Amino acid sequence: MNKAPPFPNKYNIRLVAANDSKSCTICYKPSTTVLVSDNQADFFYTCPQHLLDEHFATPIQPQSYLDLVKQKEELEAKKTQLEKDIELEKPYLWNKVSEYWQKSDNKKEKSKFEKLNDELKQVIEQLSDKQKEVSEFKFKVYKLNLDIYKNRLMLTQKKKYQKERYEKMHSEGFFPSAPKNDIA
Repeated sequence: MNKAPPFPNKYNIRLVAANDSKSCTICYKPSTTVLVSDNQADFFYTCPQHLLDEHFATPIQPQSYLDLVKQKEELEAKKTQLEKDIELEKPYLWNKVSEYWQKSDNKKEKSKFEKLNDELKQVIEQLSDKQKEVSEFKFKVYKLNLDIYKNRLMLTQKKKYQKERYEKMHSEGFFPSAPKNDIA
């Protein structure tokens, strides 16, 4: 019969003060980052660099992150479409020469090519902002690698077993008492 684990494989990240830091579970360097399980039955200290390792933990992506990624992809698609449109509207050399010799009364209004170029610059600027937001996004919930999670479960089970054993050993009647009979 398979029992439910004492805590789910869903860990929230918490930060503690520098004077409360403890050694990282992986590398033993002082760390202020703590991963706490959802039901707060398990916690351990880890370095922020370890959270970037996909073989240790993977972030659970919230809807806000997925929306950012979707907006970034839409901007990339818009950028490629604008680049294609610009290539089609690109003026040829003989058009520039003929425009040079003509009177430029309508210099005030931009050509379609210039409008597309301006729009492309705006899209590239928006895209760089979105890429920066996506790369700097701070995840708050992580899922441990299966092996690491099993290790956490085993450590919890081991602590529980040691506590029961300690209580059993310190209870009355565990060790035999010395005989109280007189030798005669």
